[in-house]
Amino acid sequence: MNCQHSIIKKEMVIVRRWSFTLVEVLVVLGIFTIMAGAILTFLTSSNRAWHVGQGKLREQQQARLAIENIANFLRRANPRWDSTHVAYSSEGNTRVDFYTPYFYADCCPNRCMDNSICRDTDGNYHSRGEISGLSKVTFKLLDEAGHPGRFELWMKEGISASRRIAGNIISLAFSCGGSGCTPGGPVDENSSYVNVAITTQENDQYILQSQIALRNNNLTVEDDISVQEPAEGEF
Repeated sequence: MNCQHSIIKKEMVIVRRWSFTLVEVLVVLGIFTIMAGAILTFLTSSNRAWHVGQGKLREQQQARLAIENIANFLRRANPRWDSTHVAYSSEGNTRVDFYTPYFYADCCPNRCMDNSICRDTDGNYHSRGEISGLSKVTFKLLDEAGHPGRFELWMKEGISASRRIAGNIISLAFSCGGSGCTPGGPVDENSSYVNVAITTQENDQYILQSQIALRNNNLTVEDDISVQEPAEGEF
């Protein structure tokens, strides 16, 4: 009898030990699940924040790239070279056209191996720094394929091929600045500087504004000056 009681007690002890072990395993699994969930939530949140940050960085880069390219060319412009070649922005102010000068070579008139580059169409010699011609420059928005409501900024200089400057753009506006024009109005022959406002968006919107002075207001060109520009309606 005593032997049977002893065996029963031992079996009860073993069952209790197993029950305690099972509870401990469940507790550990529960803690691990909670920790894994917290870590996963943290990683997901961090990954989302990183992607948002990268999107904002790309938005800023695209806006700055657009402004820098526009400013690089627009600073060399004159709002009115003559009665024909004037700066202007289109209806809606999503396009701007202007003319920048190119000059005779630094070696002109008498230090060039080929003096023909120092002469105009009439055979007259010119010195370095004199304007040899004008080049039409156009910046405008085109629809971005596959992204309704978004645009790309494209440019064309003279007769060279057009090229893409920036994307992720939802708005771009050019307006007149200076005492001779209507503030906020379109760029015209009275503009002494041009206001540019661009908005880019990938996730959040990023707005960048700049005021670009036209530096060649005091330069003039001859009536028969050479002009490089695309055919009407080409761009």
